Order: sequence, then C-alpha cells, then structure tokens
Amino acid sequence: MQDLLFIFKEKRAALEECIEDYTAPIFIVGVVGDFNDSNSVTTLSATIPKEELIIRNNKYPDWLYKVFQNSLNGDSILYIKDFQDISQEEQKLFIDIICENSISSEELPENLKIIINSKYECPIIPEIREVVQYFKF
Repeated sequence: MQDLLFIFKEKRAALEECIEDYTAPIFIVGVVGDFNDSNSVTTLSATIPKEELIIRNNKYPDWLYKVFQNSLNGDSILYIKDFQDISQEEQKLFIDIICENSISSEELPENLKIIINSKYECPIIPEIREVVQYFKF
C-alpha cells in the first residue's frame, strides 16, 4: 500500500512539473483529485450544456468570465473534468477550446493552461488526441 502511495506522489509531482512547464493541453487519465485549491483554476464539466460553450449576443458564459479574470493575476488553468462522460460527437464541441485556444472566434488568454481529465481511458477524437500531452495515473 505504501508503494502505491509513493508512486501516486511521484506521478503527482511529475504532473505538477508538466503543468509548470506547460507547452500544450494536458490530458490526464485517472483520478488525480481536483485542482480547486487554487484561485487560478476554473473547473468545467465536459457535460456542460452546449449553449455554455459559445458566446451568444456578446454574452460570455460564467466560466469564461472566470478564465479571463484569473488570467489577469498570472497563469490561469481551465480544468475540464468528466471527459469520459461525453461521446466522441460531443467532444467536437471542445475542439476550439482545446485545439485552437478560442471560443466563438474569441481568443482565450495566452497564459491559459488547459487540463482535461478522464477518470478512465476512453476514445478521443483525432483532432484532440493530436494536440494533447497524455499523462496517465
């Protein structure tokens, strides 16, 4: 049991280093715990209604306001959880965010780090799979 705890701590430290040296969206497979302990984190469930993934009539969704607000204070993290709970068709709704760093043609902050979490391995569409760094717990 202690070996498993040690391995988990090592992987968590490696993940934190990967986040620090961020170069591309990070796709984490496994249970890592939430990132809510930081004020710079905006948590978004992948099961969010699709209307919340676009800007309509110049009205930003609440989570997007938080992303921009957090970016004013340094690095901002968008943590997309529950990715295993959506279909490959629904994953297409996240292409702009994950692959293009934009939403409804609006550029997301340059200092935004995107972390996607799936509790277990699930099929990922090629557009997303090609741009993410994988990290497995």
